[in-house]
Formats: sequence, C-alpha cells, structure tokens
Amino acid sequence: SSNDAALPTPGTNTLGGKDDGGGAQTGAGAGASTERGGSQRRAVPPGVFAEDGFGADVYVLHAPADSADAKASALRAWARAQPGESPTAWVDSLCLRDSDVAEHERWVHLLVGMHRCRRLLLLAGPAFADSLACATAVHTWGCLGRAAEDICVALAVPAHARADATQRVVASFDAFAVMYCAPPREAEDAARLVHAVELASPAAYNEAMRACVPLVVAAAAAADADDEPAHEC
Repeated sequence: SSNDAALPTPGTNTLGGKDDGGGAQTGAGAGASTERGGSQRRAVPPGVFAEDGFGADVYVLHAPADSADAKASALRAWARAQPGESPTAWVDSLCLRDSDVAEHERWVHLLVGMHRCRRLLLLAGPAFADSLACATAVHTWGCLGRAAEDICVALAVPAHARADATQRVVASFDAFAVMYCAPPREAEDAARLVHAVELASPAAYNEAMRACVPLVVAAAAAADADDEPAHEC
C-alpha cells in the first residue's frame, strides 16, 4: 500500500514515536529506523538511532502562519511518493512537549534535531519565506555542513487557490530578502534570531533561501500535472 503521513495530536508518544497506521512516524524514537516482519511493524526503541547515525528521514520545517490543512496534505503527499517503507519525520511542534523544553532551549533542540535527520523537508506555503525562524533554520542546515541536495520541498498551498498561492510561494523565495522577514512574537526569540542574522550576515541568509528556488520551481511545475500537493526532492 502507498505511504500516507498524518500529523498526530501534539504531545502524543513524544519519545517513542507515533505510527498512524501507514504513514510517516513522528517523534524522537520514530526518528530511528523501523523494521517490518510480515504484517508486523516495530519501532526501534527511543534513543536508539539507525546504523548510519540518523534518527529520522526528514526534519519537517514549516511556518505556523500557513494553513495547517495544507501542510498536513503536503506531508501526506510527500510521504506517499517516497519509495520503500513509510518515512519517519521530526516536527518540533509535535515531538517536543512545552513542559519538557524551556523556550530558550528550543533553538538548541533545533540544531540537534536537524543534525539527526537525513534530509530537510520544507512545507513551503505563502508565509514560509516571510518567517525569520524558517529562514534561520534553512541557513542552519548549511551551517551544519548539510548539502542543498538533501533539501526537499513540498508545496503547502490551499487547494481552493492553488495556482495563485503557488505563484506567491515561488515569488517569495525568488525575491527573498531577510530584512523583510517577520520575527517571532516573543521578544527574546526575536532578539536571538536578529542577532543570528547579524553574526551570519544578511547576504548568507539570502543565499541560503534563494538556493532553494530551483526546488520550489520544480515543485510548482509538478503541480500542473498532479492532483495532489506538489513536492520536489
């Protein structure tokens, strides 16, 4: 059967991972590989990573301001298109419980989470390139020594306005300039990210985001021939 990813309830099975019955798993333990035995499926215990050292197939990056339904649909479509068994995914908002992680620790967890994932999946909606947090994460991927070839893009656009929203996503990446990004609402988070831009330089951020343009354009082109949200990996 085809792969099908779904977003679980926040906070569920945070360490052990969650399998929605045929879709992408989420969670730190889900980040480890899974094994099939006939119709059986067993998750590798929490804290145990695959032999190659990775904990999940993809680190999922998204903008909170984009449509939740569009992002869930894009993630499902991306998971179904992957060969082999269902991929595992790490989504901070689902895999980190607010009670376990202090606000100032979240960016440390981002570094660790990204480092443990094989690829970076951008759920690119109209608000993605406007988010300073998303731009920082994309730039961080390169700072960790990871290649642009390991970035995937899934268009997270509303079905009722797909053509217009897709054009907006492409234009936002193509004309990206970090100076126009919206910082997080929390003052401390905003100050940290602005300082990160100053340390790296705005040009470095702009280059990192614009390097994703070919992937976004390819995903947009595929949308014309696909009834589901387009993706490029």
